[in-house]
Amino acid sequence: MALDHGTCRVSGSTDPVRFENQFLTSVVEIPRKCSNCALLQIDSIRGFTCGQDAHIWGNFPRELDWGSWHPEYFYVELPQPKMTRRALIEQLWARDLVGFLKEYRRINPDTAMSEARDDYARLLQLISGQD
Repeated sequence: MALDHGTCRVSGSTDPVRFENQFLTSVVEIPRKCSNCALLQIDSIRGFTCGQDAHIWGNFPRELDWGSWHPEYFYVELPQPKMTRRALIEQLWARDLVGFLKEYRRINPDTAMSEARDDYARLLQLISGQD
């Protein structure tokens, strides 16, 4: 659980935008207002944090300010070493078995169809009751 540091002094939209740079190997989304903010910090343990008032909070950095934005659905992942992508999870939330299986096999080509069906059922069970 993060500390409540109060409101962010930077105003702007908090809808998610893709953040990429030459040093990151994964694609992440951060609030739009943080994407060009000089206070954005990347920590190897905590991930993205805000540097506002760092001199006060020290080792307890601010979380990024998502404002009132909330996701349409939450993201679940397949166990490693299987790959999970947004398109796969969108098919899951849409309850589209055929679309899920196509995307699953595209990003995990060395898996059996029965394994894909089992993973669909397992992930569907995880999200059931959450929407």
